[in-house]
Amino acid sequence: MFIQGRPFYRFARDAVYILEMSLRYAVRLKPALRRGGIVLTDRYAWDLLLDPAVTWLSRWLLPTCYPRPHFCFYLHHNAEVLHARKSEQSLEEIQRQLDVFAQFSDRLNLIPIHGGDLDQNTDQIARSIILKYLV
Repeated sequence: MFIQGRPFYRFARDAVYILEMSLRYAVRLKPALRRGGIVLTDRYAWDLLLDPAVTWLSRWLLPTCYPRPHFCFYLHHNAEVLHARKSEQSLEEIQRQLDVFAQFSDRLNLIPIHGGDLDQNTDQIARSIILKYLV
């Protein structure tokens, strides 16, 4: 079962991630939304789409099981600047993720946060932009 790319492992990992996100949605997010609350998260089920090894299970279940966010903000800059700021991922991987964001931009209502000074706290960069959309 463990052939090149370890498909069983990826399938099991995606299933666990989707189960965790489903529980989080059912227990925390949906009740808050039902009460008329505003829900802000730093990660959501759709985040799995950024994984280069995402399985067909996730590609099928994400749009089926989870509502689209009303707004989805992400830090956007060119790949070289983001890589210089946070070099845990390769330049190619950062560019690939930016391409995924572009691919899902309309579907997920993605709103890029263009930060001029990325040394600022992300909260400082995003606060006025997020409040603009919420108000």
